[in-house]
Amino acid sequence: MAACVPVFVGALDLTVVSAVLPAVLLELKIPIQEGIADASWTVSGYLAAYVFGMLIMAGASDRLGRREAFLIALGIFSVGSLASAASADGFGQWIRGLERAVDLPVLDPSMPKIHALVAGRVLQGFGAGALVPVAMAVAADLFVEARAAAIGAVAAVDTAGWVLGHLYGGIVVQAFPWQALFWANLPLAAVSAAVAWSALRALPRGDPRSAFDRLGAVLLGLALAGITLAFGGNELSGPPALARPVGAPGYALPAALVGILALAAFVALERRATGPLVDVRLLAERGTAAFALANVAVGFCAMVGLVSVPLLVNTIGARSSREGALASGELLALLTIPLALAAVPGGVLTIRAGPRPVAVVGLALAAAGFVQISRWDAGTVREAVDLVTLGAVPSGAIAPMIAGLVLAGVGLGLATAPLAVALIDRAPAARRGSTSAFVISLRLLGMSVSAGLLTSFGLRSLAVIAQGRLAELASPDPVRAIEASRGIATQVSAEMAVIAAGAAVVGLVAAACGSNKDAR
Repeated sequence: MAACVPVFVGALDLTVVSAVLPAVLLELKIPIQEGIADASWTVSGYLAAYVFGMLIMAGASDRLGRREAFLIALGIFSVGSLASAASADGFGQWIRGLERAVDLPVLDPSMPKIHALVAGRVLQGFGAGALVPVAMAVAADLFVEARAAAIGAVAAVDTAGWVLGHLYGGIVVQAFPWQALFWANLPLAAVSAAVAWSALRALPRGDPRSAFDRLGAVLLGLALAGITLAFGGNELSGPPALARPVGAPGYALPAALVGILALAAFVALERRATGPLVDVRLLAERGTAAFALANVAVGFCAMVGLVSVPLLVNTIGARSSREGALASGELLALLTIPLALAAVPGGVLTIRAGPRPVAVVGLALAAAGFVQISRWDAGTVREAVDLVTLGAVPSGAIAPMIAGLVLAGVGLGLATAPLAVALIDRAPAARRGSTSAFVISLRLLGMSVSAGLLTSFGLRSLAVIAQGRLAELASPDPVRAIEASRGIATQVSAEMAVIAAGAAVVGLVAAACGSNKDAR
C-alpha cells in the first residue's frame, strides 16, 4: 500500500490536466493561440519525464536500495507538485525573472507562469515514473511465490490512475481552484513517505557495486528530450486572432537530430551492456519489433481521444471552463473506463487464442470507433454537454457519439493485454519485470509523440481553416461568427480522429506481422 498509493497518484497526474487545461489558460489570462503550444508541454513534458524516470530507476533501485530509491522518487514528485501548485504565484515570478536575466523574449507577461507549470510538471513526471519500477521491485521482493501477480497489481494500479485522471481533474475543479490538484499531493506524499520509512526497512539494502548504466541513462534522456521537442510546437505570425503557423520552431531540426543520434547510440550501447536499462535485444526479432510498434500505436490512439474530446467540449458545448472540465472528464470516461475493463477479457482471450488475433481484432474495433468519432457534429457535442452538466434528456442523435467512444475504448483495451504478453513472454524470466516497465514506456512514448504532433497539427489546421473562413469569423452577426468557430473546431477534431484511426490500422498491421510464439 505504501508503494502503490503514490504510484496511483502519480498516474492520476499523468492525465489530470487534459480536462482542466482550458481552465488553467483562462485563469492565467493567456490567449489560446499564444498559450496552447507552450501549455501542451504540461502533458508531453510529463509523459517524456515519466518514461525516463521509469526506465532509469528500474536498475538504480538495486544500487540505492528499495526504500532509499522510493523516498528519492517520492521527494522529486513532491517538489514537482509544489512547483506546479505555485506556478501562478512565487515560482512563476521566479521563472519570469530567470527569463529576463537571459534576455528571453516573452510575448505575454503571463507566459512565464505556464513555463513554471511545465517545469513543475517535468519534475513531477520524473518522480512519478521513477516510483513505478521501484514499486514493482518492492512487490517482487515481498511476494516471492506470487511475484507475477504482485507486479501485475502494480501495473494495474498505474493504469487505473491515468484512466481516471481526467475525471478526477474535472470533478475537483468544480469546487476548488486547479492548483488544489497539486497541493493535495503533498500530504499524501508525506504520509506515504512516513509509512514507507517503516514498512520498507526490511527490504534489501542497496549494493553500490551493482551495475548502473550511467551512459545509457544520459543517452536515453537526450533521446527522449530531443524527440519530444522535435514533435511539438509551431512558430506563429500575425495578430493573435489570426495567427498562422509559419513552420516548425527553429529548435525542431537540431532537437530531432540530437534525439535520433542519441537513440541510435543508446540502442548500440544497450545491445552490448550486461545490465541494460532496456533489453533492446528483444527487438532484434521482426515479430517482436512489430508488437513493440503496435504498443506505441495504442498509446498514440489513446492520447488522440484525451486531446480531441476536451477540444470539442470546450470550444463548442461548454458555457464555462469549469463546466467544460466536468463534461470533458465524464465523456472521456466513456473511452478510458471501457479501455481498462476490456483488458481483462483481452487477457483471457490471449490465453486461448494467442496474442496476434486478439490484438488485431482489438485494433480493428478501435479504428472503427475513431472513424465514428470523426463524424461528430457541433449539435451532438452540445447535447452531450447538456446531458452531463444539466441532466437534459438526450435524443437518439447522441447514441452514435457514445458508441464511438465506447467502441474505441473497448478496442484499445482488448489490444492491451495481448500486446504486453507478446513482449513479456519473449523476455528471459530474470528480466520480465523490467520488460513490463518497457511495455508501459512504449505506450507512454506513443502518447508523448501523439501529444506533440497533435498540438502542432491542431494549431496549423485551425489557422489554415480559419484563413479560408475569415469572412464568417469577422461577421458582424455574432451567431454566424460563433457557428463558424464551432465548425472549425469540429473539423479539426474530426481530422484528429481520422489520424487516430490510421494509427490504429498501422498498429493492426504491425500486430498481424507478429507471431504467437510460445513464452520462454
